[in-house]
Amino acid sequence: MNIKLHQPSSSAPRALQPLALLTVALLLGGCRAIGALFKAGVWTGIIVVVVLLAIVGGAVSLFRKA
Repeated sequence: MNIKLHQPSSSAPRALQPLALLTVALLLGGCRAIGALFKAGVWTGIIVVVVLLAIVGGAVSLFRKA
């Protein structure tokens, strides 16, 4: 019994490789940052999150006015 499987075009997987690598790098970097926040302590983590939310909120409000 000879079954032929569909072979995807070779350009699609090669085009997705850099995107996959970037995604993995960003996810691992995020995990490392969260781990550092837990080591620094709960209050430090809360302060960092509040500051980041304030920065993002300020940036969003600037773009909404424009």
